[in-house]
Amino acid sequence: MLNQLTETLITGLPEGSDDLATLLQRTLMQETGLDEAYRCGVALAAACALRNPTLVATIRAVTPPQTQTIVRKAVERMGVTNPYFQVRMVAEIGAGGSLQALAMPPLEDTDVADETAYHYYAVAISAINGGMPCYRSHLMDLLHSGQSSQAIDQALRLVAALHSVDQLQLLA
Repeated sequence: MLNQLTETLITGLPEGSDDLATLLQRTLMQETGLDEAYRCGVALAAACALRNPTLVATIRAVTPPQTQTIVRKAVERMGVTNPYFQVRMVAEIGAGGSLQALAMPPLEDTDVADETAYHYYAVAISAINGGMPCYRSHLMDLLHSGQSSQAIDQALRLVAALHSVDQLQLLA
């Protein structure tokens, strides 16, 4: 699954993208900090945040259905919470400012089967969207649940690599 994804992504890179190919190879295949089960989900979440149909289709083809379900929930919730909480940082308006105001239950009241996976995917989406309040919240959840700094960094480097792939596709 990850072999196929890595090969497809690297094959699609323009000539001379050796550094990016190395980063993709390392973050998807060689490093073991981030659980293999989360790598496709992080990649799919990032591709969705990038709004890149080609990347989404490529990654989705190798992503297990249960992972896609959790990514879908993260995309749904971060699509609402990232802009909402980011702009609320600018000035206090005296109303709202909560998940309840957005008609969103707390995560533990949803049907998310793997909260750690959800937090990784929310971090990936928030990093792309610039939703820093959500990014920080989900990052803290990962750290408090015992996820290693190495695993989190691997996920962030994978997101950064896919961001570059997305931008390079514009030049193809």
